[in-house]
Amino acid sequence: AAETDGEDLASDCRERINDWVEIMKTSQFWADCTRNWRYYHNMYNGGKSSSGSMAIDSLGRDGQLKQISVNHFRELIGHILNLITQNRPSFQTEATRDDHDSLKNAQLGDAIVNDYLIEKKLEKRFKRAVEHAMVLQMGFIFCPWDWHTGDLVASDVNPATGQQVPIRAGDFKFYSPSIYDVVWDFNNDDWDSLNWIMVRTWENKHDLAIHIKDPVQREEVMGLKSRDTENEDAVNPGTSEMMFFDIETEHSDLVPVWHFFHKDTDACPGGRMMKFTTNNIPIGEVEEMAYKRFPLFRVIPEEYLLTSLGYSKANDMQGCQEALNSE
Repeated sequence: AAETDGEDLASDCRERINDWVEIMKTSQFWADCTRNWRYYHNMYNGGKSSSGSMAIDSLGRDGQLKQISVNHFRELIGHILNLITQNRPSFQTEATRDDHDSLKNAQLGDAIVNDYLIEKKLEKRFKRAVEHAMVLQMGFIFCPWDWHTGDLVASDVNPATGQQVPIRAGDFKFYSPSIYDVVWDFNNDDWDSLNWIMVRTWENKHDLAIHIKDPVQREEVMGLKSRDTENEDAVNPGTSEMMFFDIETEHSDLVPVWHFFHKDTDACPGGRMMKFTTNNIPIGEVEEMAYKRFPLFRVIPEEYLLTSLGYSKANDMQGCQEALNSE
């Protein structure tokens, strides 16, 4: 992580991602996540969602019997989710002093928080993270600062392309990545003491390329295929089911972007952060860590003891749903 060369650091990060995927592919943790995801979407016994699937199946030698599968699994999780999220998140800014300016600033703080919750869709991200935690055992909220969003303040010219590039004020950007989009040192049983993390987002390659000044990197990004991943989605049930939803992805401009963060440590003074995409193509430069803490927040129902992995009661309901289906 002490590397300062973008390609070398991206290559090191890719090795960590590959190791993570290979280990998790055979782990019970990801197996439970996948099974919970399937049961949550009414796909039992390894079944897939297709246009020809029937709600009522015929049984018996002559089809004289009928069977219906009722998704109690999703119903129970839905009730728990509604109980947790029925009340809106409530934040209140407190003034540290009782003078007029401090009280006015506190009122302004309340308005800013409310704007992020509603206009910036942070409340929606909270709910999705809780839903991920209930089904996939862990949910996340990723909130990096993005210099390419916010109000337009000026414009510049990209010397590599001659295109006008907007310069914006910058703002927080909110994501709710799934367990299949986050990589960390799972050998560490204390989440708060992690030294590094990686988070994947999906971004438009044209928006990425317009800000890249290196012409070689820019052409490499523009040459990526739609949703071009390497092997990191090998066990992502959402990706494997796309074809059964009759959704074509070949015309999408979205490409995976990995965000790497390393804390300021003795072995890595100043910390590191960078972005890269498929084929270890760095996006921008390697920078010192700009955050006091990781801009990634974990949401878990419970924790597997002695690990940093989450645990959900959905795991305990798998057998109940299987027993109902077998009646």
